Amino acid sequence: MKWTLIGLTVAAILMPASARICAAQDQQLIIVTGTVREDFDILYDEFGRPGIGIQRTADFAVQAVELINDSRKKEDRYTELRATIDAMLDAAEEDPSIDIAVGDYIVFDLSSSADVSLFELKTPPDTTQATLLIKSPLQNAPADAPTMIKRLKSFIAEAEGFGRTVIELKGELDLTMYSPNQYRDQIIAAMADDVGRITERLGDDYRVFLYGAHNPVVWERVGVSDLFLYIPHAYTIAPKTATVGRRR
Repeated sequence: MKWTLIGLTVAAILMPASARICAAQDQQLIIVTGTVREDFDILYDEFGRPGIGIQRTADFAVQAVELINDSRKKEDRYTELRATIDAMLDAAEEDPSIDIAVGDYIVFDLSSSADVSLFELKTPPDTTQATLLIKSPLQNAPADAPTMIKRLKSFIAEAEGFGRTVIELKGELDLTMYSPNQYRDQIIAAMADDVGRITERLGDDYRVFLYGAHNPVVWERVGVSDLFLYIPHAYTIAPKTATVGRRR
């Protein structure tokens, strides 16, 4: 039995932007749920969702919160918002299960309210807003993930706004992971094992043409704290004498 990789030369050089992004994510904590990835949709339309991949517990659960203040004076709004953020940072210092962060896709830990961007809203007027991420680790205690998530939600519920600051949940609970692309070799190995199991039964008269191995690692949520990581791919099994061209 032989198997052949298709599309690993020019296609690898001209890899899609999503693959280049994954390659640049080493040691960066990224939000892997709750974000719409158009490039993932394109790959799904082409390859579907393969059954081969690996399941991993996310590194953190993350809940976005909006801090909104409508004090009349702008300087009062800024002072009250930053006081609220500093109080939340102080509370997180006392709780090893909680961290405060910022970011839309890549997550950065926060150490000072001075590092938070404040935005003036057009509607309603005279209103200032900030967005924070409250995160809790999952990787070290996956069996206790529901407890960690419950503590995260309790932390938010217990937070108090200074002055006219109101704290509101923003969206659903998300998961984050350090560089999903670090699991690429494990996923490739799982793909190869799957091919090996099938072709072992068919014998040496057949070979496998594998398509899509150059694609980036993508993911989907499969539980409260788990992710299914995979590389969109497909393969064709054909007699060794057959000629199989590039998959369309």
